[in-house]
Amino acid sequence: MVLWTVDSSEIQKLCLLVGLISSTLGYLMGKYSQSQIISFLNWLLVDLPTKEAKH
Repeated sequence: MVLWTVDSSEIQKLCLLVGLISSTLGYLMGKYSQSQIISFLNWLLVDLPTKEAKH
């Protein structure tokens, strides 16, 4: 049996990262409407890669 040990500082960094992401998402969801967020995600995931591929 192999024990997987994790340093406590790594756990703190992971919790900090998750907290930053969730607070940013919460702020954006409170500031912008759902349609604005969806249109931004569509631009980010669909329009941007196609524009980069054309260059």
